[in-house]
Parts: sequence; C-alpha cells; structure tokens
Amino acid sequence: MLYSFTLFTLSLTCNFRAQGRALAEFAAAIVAPSVFLFTAWIYSGYRNLPSNAAFIASFIGYSMLYRMYRKRPNRAPEPTTVAHLER
Repeated sequence: MLYSFTLFTLSLTCNFRAQGRALAEFAAAIVAPSVFLFTAWIYSGYRNLPSNAAFIASFIGYSMLYRMYRKRPNRAPEPTTVAHLER
C-alpha cells in the first residue's frame, strides 16, 4: 500500500499539470462514497451500517472512476528528454 501511494505521489509531483485531473478524479471517487456512507450512517440512527451500504458506496466510487477514465483514451506517456528538462 505504501508503494502505490509513493508512486501516485511521485507521478503527481513530477508533472502536476498533466496529473491534476487524476488527483481531482481520485478525490471525487473518495468523497462521493464517503458522503453516501455518512448520510446512510445518520439515517440508520448512528448504528452499524448494513453491508449493502458498503456495497453501494464501493459501486459509486468504482463507477465514478470508470466513467472518468473511460472518457479519456489511453495514451503512451511523453518521453522525457534532456532538452525537455532544460527548459
């Protein structure tokens, strides 16, 4: 888990302009299910949530990520050259 978080952070810091949208999509995929779970927790009377609430929250998060990434075609990363870094 630490390895994937490190790679995600490195990809954001190396080229933030290109990866800014990925950060926004990641945040949206975490915030939306969290809001759903929080609302379900309030409506359940602050008791334990049923398992179907966790299923619905995970479905919301995965479907948001799928929809956002489906719109963008997969492209190869731009090659990094020494001339590009000197600018």
